[in-house]
Amino acid sequence: MWLPQIVTARVCPNNERALRGVVFLAVSLAAVAGTLVGFLPDLALISLPLGALAARVALPREPSGHRRGAEPDSPTVRDARLPVEQARRWDQMIEAEVGRRAATIEARNRSLAIINAVSLALAEPMDDPAALERAARLVARLLDARSAQAYHRRGDGPEALHLAVPVDCTDFSAPQLPASLLERVTASGRPLSSSDPEGAEFLAVVGEAFAAVPLVAGRRRLGAFALCGTGASWSDSDMRLLLLIGRAFGMALENAGLFRAELATAHRERMVADAVQAIAAEGSLERGVDAALQVLVTRTGAAEVAFLRPDRAAQRLSVVAEVSSQSPGEAWVREGEALWAGLVRGRSTALVLGRGGVGPLPAPLTAMGAETVVLLPLVAGTGNDGETADGSAKGVLVAVSRVGTGWGEATVDCFVRFALALTCQLEADALQALQRQRIRELSGLAEIARTMQSSADTERLQLGFAQALATLVRYRQLYIARFEETGALLPVSAFGERGKPLATRGAGAPDVAHPWLTLRAPQRWDAKDVRPAFMAPPEFGGVAVPMRPKGQALGTVVIELLEDLDDEQVRIVERAVEQLSLALDGAALYQQATARAQHIQALSNLARIVASVVSLREAFAAFAEEVRWLIPFDRACMLLIDDNGRMVEPYATYPEAETATESAWLESSIVSVPVAGGAAVAIRRDDPRYTGLDWSALGSDAVEVAAVPVRQGTRTAAVFVLVKSSVAGYGEGELEALEEVAGLLGVTIERLRLYEQAAYGARHDLLTGLPNYRYLQERLEEDV
Repeated sequence: MWLPQIVTARVCPNNERALRGVVFLAVSLAAVAGTLVGFLPDLALISLPLGALAARVALPREPSGHRRGAEPDSPTVRDARLPVEQARRWDQMIEAEVGRRAATIEARNRSLAIINAVSLALAEPMDDPAALERAARLVARLLDARSAQAYHRRGDGPEALHLAVPVDCTDFSAPQLPASLLERVTASGRPLSSSDPEGAEFLAVVGEAFAAVPLVAGRRRLGAFALCGTGASWSDSDMRLLLLIGRAFGMALENAGLFRAELATAHRERMVADAVQAIAAEGSLERGVDAALQVLVTRTGAAEVAFLRPDRAAQRLSVVAEVSSQSPGEAWVREGEALWAGLVRGRSTALVLGRGGVGPLPAPLTAMGAETVVLLPLVAGTGNDGETADGSAKGVLVAVSRVGTGWGEATVDCFVRFALALTCQLEADALQALQRQRIRELSGLAEIARTMQSSADTERLQLGFAQALATLVRYRQLYIARFEETGALLPVSAFGERGKPLATRGAGAPDVAHPWLTLRAPQRWDAKDVRPAFMAPPEFGGVAVPMRPKGQALGTVVIELLEDLDDEQVRIVERAVEQLSLALDGAALYQQATARAQHIQALSNLARIVASVVSLREAFAAFAEEVRWLIPFDRACMLLIDDNGRMVEPYATYPEAETATESAWLESSIVSVPVAGGAAVAIRRDDPRYTGLDWSALGSDAVEVAAVPVRQGTRTAAVFVLVKSSVAGYGEGELEALEEVAGLLGVTIERLRLYEQAAYGARHDLLTGLPNYRYLQERLEEDV
């Protein structure tokens, strides 16, 4: 050893300076060496004794008579004269301390090397069991064990990984610890070795020394790690090293679990994003849903995923789109169609049945091999208590898995998120469809309004309405039944698809009392309902809408629809029919006003005629010309009745034509009908009431006539007749106008009679009745 030599040289007075330099050099080298190795704290413990020794040995010796503030017998002076034996004891103490510290450093270097090697091995992805096996074998080899075991509990479920790795693959007799010991260490969180009293029972089973430590990450215990066959009992330092390794394993497994979780989350996010993107990427909702369901089936391993929609009554669900990975012929979702509506009615949250769910699977699905069913109501809005706002879902997403698929909460959450996205897409499409429908409805109503204002002709109004209504709703046939003023039904106008005019339908007498023609509000009807006689056999249902402008019944519009209408669409159709009824009512009022104006104009013209004509034939021709504007006819006739009221004689015809001039008995003539009635009357030749009466005075072509007696005072002087060679259907208004004409014609006859009497009195003597001088002068002027 060099240290005794230094001390020996120190006590020799002749080598004092050399000794001091050597001691300080040794101390400096020791400090530098500790710094280079990186364990300065440990070498400092060695350097301290050496420094003290150097301070003591290298202190310069003063002369005995010289004073520097210290007495000759002070401790400093005495220490400078230490004996050699004491220096040697110090040397031995320093040597022992250096050896102890060097062993500690060596042990720590070994531990650090093992931890570095394990950390390097744990840098591999621990989600791979092979990487975990390699790391466990490396630890066993570094700690001179025969085998290593790992127990890793994944998540909060019962699933766990048991791994036993011999260092030598050919060592088939390598010891192994029972799984119960590893589970015990995991549960307690405390290490256990063969040196512990609790490990004695397991030592008897294993037969070799062992140590097991928990795998810890933060405050979570992930499992246990054990080494067997080390040959010697485990010391505290070895257990501390193994605990550090266990923590490193735990952190690596925790990171691997987090990585797996994040990766799975990323995959699920990507799956949901792809499914949602597929909905909007296909252009139409139906194709988009099919593509999205295909993504879900492929990524989740589902047996079937289907989208169902309820019927109008929300009593049954029907499959709209379905994607299956089943073999042909298997359709689990369709098998349970009758069940789904009852299970999701009133719900707004997911319902999971089967494994991990809130209830068992339906027995038929269990028998087929299904494991889990996820039912997701597609509800746009919910109440505070989680119930649906309107009591029913707009659709249901159904996903079914096979046995062994093992869907967890994360997979169900993916379905929930996709259902939410699908709900939003359905809402968006519904809003777009509603917007398009509203635009179409507004356009249709505007077209109907424009059509209703463009004409006062009933036929054109009905045709325009039928064509404009086709832009609002799709219908197969449309019937417009209107009442006459008498309450009878007019011929019913019929239209096909897109407002194509069809043949007019005749209405039977029972149709007037049909319930559809007495409605006060729109009513839906089915193809099996009893229909009016004017309707063709319907193939679909429809709606009947009454025409009641200002509360008066004008008729009913009956529509056979090609598609179901909701209540809002029925209200739109009701508004359109209301516009039609107002237009028809306005057209009727316009026609009445026009007819009244014509009637007044004709009466005004007749009044002028009464005051201007001087001949009855001239008056008749003028009257017939004006009456043509009021009442349609083919020919007008005037027949005179003698003063006795027994004979009738044709007097004039308009247009002028040769007529029979022979008189006939009034009693047997058809002319007796208006004379007996004393008012205008419409007469048809085929009316059995008038069988046997003579029609020769009116001509052989007369099929229907309107006749009115012309009175002169209290006596019937003539009969004014309008003749039609076809059925005319003269109405009450026309007969009333004819009576007014007859009154004016009677005034004209009376005026002409008075005019003739005045002219006769001017030319004859009133007493004798002989011609007077004025008559003679007029005749002479005519002859000359």
